[in-house]
Amino acid sequence: MNIGEIGEQTFQYTDEQKKAMQPEKGFLRITACAGSGKTEVISNKVANYIISKKAEPKNIVAFTFTVKAAEELKSRIRRILQEKCPERSDIGDMYIGTIDSFCFQTLQDLDPRYKSYDVLDSAKRVAFVSKTMNFFSKLELNRFRKRSSTKKQLTYYHTLNRFLDTVDLVMMEKIPIEDINDEEFVDSYNRYCELLEKEKYFDFPSMTRKLLDMIETDDEFRTKFQTKFKYLIVDEYQDVNKIQELLVEAIAKNAEAVCVVGDDDQCIYSWRGSKIGNIIDFDKNYDILSKENFDKPVSDIPLDINFRSTEGIVHTAAEFIKNNKHRSKKEMRPSGDSKRVYESGDIIWTQLEKQTDEFEYISNKITSLNGIDYLDKRGNAYALSLGDFAVLVRTNDTAAKIVDFLEGKGIACIAYSGGTIFERPEVVFAMDSIAYAFGCKGYNFSEPDLKTLTSRYKNLFNKKEYPLADSKMFSERILNIKSEIDKIKDKEKPYLSELGLQGIYLKILNAFGADVFNFSEPFHYNFAVLSQAISDYESVWIRLKTDEITGFFAFCKAYGESKYVDTKNADPTRINAVKVMTIHKSKGLEFPVVFIPEMVNKKKKNPTPYFIEDHLYDKKAYNDNEEENRRIVYTAITRSQKYLFITGYRTKPGKKTPYEPSPFVDEMDKKYILNDIAIERSKSNLSSKGFEDSVISTSFSELTTYDRCPKDYLLRHVYGYNAGVPPAFGYGTNIHNILNYVHNRYLTDGKVLSNQEIDEITEKMFNLRYATEKMQENMKKGALKVIKNYVDLQNEEFRKILETEKHFEFSLGLALITGQIDLIKKLDENGNVSEVEIIDFKTESNSKNDVYVLDYHKQLRLYALACLKSLGLSPEKAYIHHLDVLGVNRKEEVNISPEVLEHTKGEIVSSIDDIFNKNFSPKPCGNCELCDYNHICCDKLKD
Repeated sequence: MNIGEIGEQTFQYTDEQKKAMQPEKGFLRITACAGSGKTEVISNKVANYIISKKAEPKNIVAFTFTVKAAEELKSRIRRILQEKCPERSDIGDMYIGTIDSFCFQTLQDLDPRYKSYDVLDSAKRVAFVSKTMNFFSKLELNRFRKRSSTKKQLTYYHTLNRFLDTVDLVMMEKIPIEDINDEEFVDSYNRYCELLEKEKYFDFPSMTRKLLDMIETDDEFRTKFQTKFKYLIVDEYQDVNKIQELLVEAIAKNAEAVCVVGDDDQCIYSWRGSKIGNIIDFDKNYDILSKENFDKPVSDIPLDINFRSTEGIVHTAAEFIKNNKHRSKKEMRPSGDSKRVYESGDIIWTQLEKQTDEFEYISNKITSLNGIDYLDKRGNAYALSLGDFAVLVRTNDTAAKIVDFLEGKGIACIAYSGGTIFERPEVVFAMDSIAYAFGCKGYNFSEPDLKTLTSRYKNLFNKKEYPLADSKMFSERILNIKSEIDKIKDKEKPYLSELGLQGIYLKILNAFGADVFNFSEPFHYNFAVLSQAISDYESVWIRLKTDEITGFFAFCKAYGESKYVDTKNADPTRINAVKVMTIHKSKGLEFPVVFIPEMVNKKKKNPTPYFIEDHLYDKKAYNDNEEENRRIVYTAITRSQKYLFITGYRTKPGKKTPYEPSPFVDEMDKKYILNDIAIERSKSNLSSKGFEDSVISTSFSELTTYDRCPKDYLLRHVYGYNAGVPPAFGYGTNIHNILNYVHNRYLTDGKVLSNQEIDEITEKMFNLRYATEKMQENMKKGALKVIKNYVDLQNEEFRKILETEKHFEFSLGLALITGQIDLIKKLDENGNVSEVEIIDFKTESNSKNDVYVLDYHKQLRLYALACLKSLGLSPEKAYIHHLDVLGVNRKEEVNISPEVLEHTKGEIVSSIDDIFNKNFSPKPCGNCELCDYNHICCDKLKD
């Protein structure tokens, strides 16, 4: 009998599920309806490839749509392997993650020059292009400002955003540049690509494009790529865009097996370029290749039983989505074995008068249902708690309003979307304080004066809430900061000090009194988001000048208002609370109770304009369309296990004409849907389910931060404050990357690199993004000495190398710990790899953080635990290998005896438990002045 577990349910797998789990070769499409257990099927399929020895982990690639989905998939695969085949439980070499991350990691692994590249996420990319020299001179974007549908010119940032949207479109759709007739756009597009290459940056679509280009044009790279990746699984296949599909094709050409999993009815990302036809037409698209490579057509397995939801939810969703015409033929069915059944009143549609009435309705339902009896999938009874409720919305704005309303009612929330921080008075005050210090116009385009700032300070930090707040202290400190900046302005080259704007910002928070009293949690969270905005903007500059700070204010006003949101409700350790999120972010999740508010007939958004001709892409697919909107509602409905409340409201703010219900409400089969009724449900005072399966992903550096000082961890990893970045940042990483290349070349070619070859690879790879040209050259010379000294002294040891930069992941307590070991060496001259030594390189540098950040001995002991728990290796020795320019190359042995490792394991588990229990008591010590956050900590040890 094949017994398995899907979510909470233990039951016998269906014939279709068992068939889908087999480690067969060839092409397979699994069409998986909502709640059909596809993650469990994928987990078993991957595990079976390893258990059957048909595939090595290093040859397997599993694409997921989100990082969170990847973590869940890894956890399940590891659980299956540890139970069925513990000797092969190492999946550290397997790639499980997003396509974007795969592209970046693969480029770096197969071509070392890309080790020195960085990724521009959406915020950093806008900051990069918004630099005056880039916008006007290097990209010449000013010429596009006249391209407006009105007589009024496009603003600076509208132009910038429309240009980047068009760049993404061209890359995602792989539109040939020669097909674009707009010479101005083609010129700026080429300039943009060249600028990314010169500055050693990737944005997300350019990573995939670069990888495809390398596969197509570089024979050596293509051979490495095709040799390495042989087994491909693509989850949420309906959501891949055109360029990502080309990557799937590139892997598929030489793959032993390709399995795509998804549901076209849940394709809701066409605005990102997703192509619903990929999954619908997979059999047609790959039929020829399947017959050529495997002498058989594409296989097709439907998973059409929904184990998640009651008959009422399944029927409502299945009948509703049939209104779409462009979909594959299938019929979602409820499980006949479910102990959880539909009851009258489980599914409600109601329209309230005002939006606040709708929020009140949601609040009342949460209160009335909280604590009622509920059955899990095994039929075991428990009491619903706040973590079992979800409110799914269409926009971040609605999410922010609901969170504020519910928290006003005393209902705890976890919000994955929030309101802009730039509406918060404390953030506006911080921005104006920065403006005053630099003598420029602030966030609201006025130049603040000290008297007004001091008055605002008194209101913000009033004596009732902050008895230690001191307006006189604020005035004195902010004047001192202004004086410091004025002195910099008088210099010939007015560059900010080495910690840049971030360093100034932390001093301004210090002026508020951060070293005297604790801010409230909301203040800390919002000040930390502003810290992130500063880092995003500052990251694309080598060093900012005093007169370039005005660009940061424009960045926040034009871009930041919609992107930097309140994060206080996104704490991963805040588990038992109502989830508020957009429908797009709810994909893959399920909840006993789901609310879908704002089901009203609102005006559709205007089509997104681009700078290229409409005929070059499918314009309808990239804009609001009825079938996609129906799929969005279907996706929301199918998140529910049992209770579903669909609501709307009539009053349209500032308008006499009321909102009509969404036409989708009329389309829904009303067999199980009632208008609002009072429902009575039993409350037997049962225990809640608990959320023990929740885990946090962490690393040694994060855990050692907690060990050093929990207050540091709180500021850095919970609130999210960033530290200033010194010019030498990345020096040690560069040396590690080059040594990794040296080791891998030995493993590949069996020879040690010559000094000339070391010079050449260092020239290609060494890159300090925040150092001046002179500093970079000096530090490169130092790095060369370190590397050559190491090679000269250690080349005889190269023959013992087993692996370099070995990735690992293993579970400990409530955490998934990830990292990589610099070097693993064989001890056995005969090639026996059961006993090894592990080595971690430490580069001597002038970084103050080296003095106190890491407990290197504990780090090596954690690596030893990783070898035992994740890598299937038994380390006999562990060394810290200190590198320096003088050629000392000192090795320091670390005690990794079983007793010591067991003690270290206990310490780590204890730290993880303390993090979950929110124990952030400070540990002031003699190194407090060296801490990144000494300016904003009132618990530091004072002289």
